Amino acid sequence: MGGYLIYFLIKTRWRPFVKTGIISLGPFLAWQIILWQNFGEFGLRSGGQGATTFSLIPFGGMFAFPKENIEFFLTGFAILAPLVLLPCLALTPGLLSALFRRDNGPPAIILALHVLMMAVMPFSTYVDLPGVLRLTSGLVVSTLIFAAFQRSRRILNYSTLWLASAALLTFVW
Repeated sequence: MGGYLIYFLIKTRWRPFVKTGIISLGPFLAWQIILWQNFGEFGLRSGGQGATTFSLIPFGGMFAFPKENIEFFLTGFAILAPLVLLPCLALTPGLLSALFRRDNGPPAIILALHVLMMAVMPFSTYVDLPGVLRLTSGLVVSTLIFAAFQRSRRILNYSTLWLASAALLTFVW
């Protein structure tokens, strides 16, 4: 939804922008108002009780594991590096070039939003490995759509390996 809203905004297509915004953001904004009226605060923030804030350093949440427990850090990094860090870093150059070309479209913007989300995720989300795996599914799908849109066989080939490793990890975990 966000990718399409940004795309319509860039292309100055106001009618689809307003329609998509009302349909997708209307219920969300109404819910936020209800939360604010009943609880005195909005529901959009980083996590719940005891959660950490969003990371201003790219992928800083991934490296915030306690240094006292080096085994936990190494295990988490061994899982997260190939599933989150390396794909995001590998996709960034091609993604940036697609975003600055005139033929960019919603798939590039959607993937950019997913990469940005993974980059600023807080430590409390990275600690929850099943939660991170759920988030990587959106990253994988947006990568596959972006690769098909760009007609990039290289990205599609690597995405298949990435998808298989994520699926294998969900069965092992």
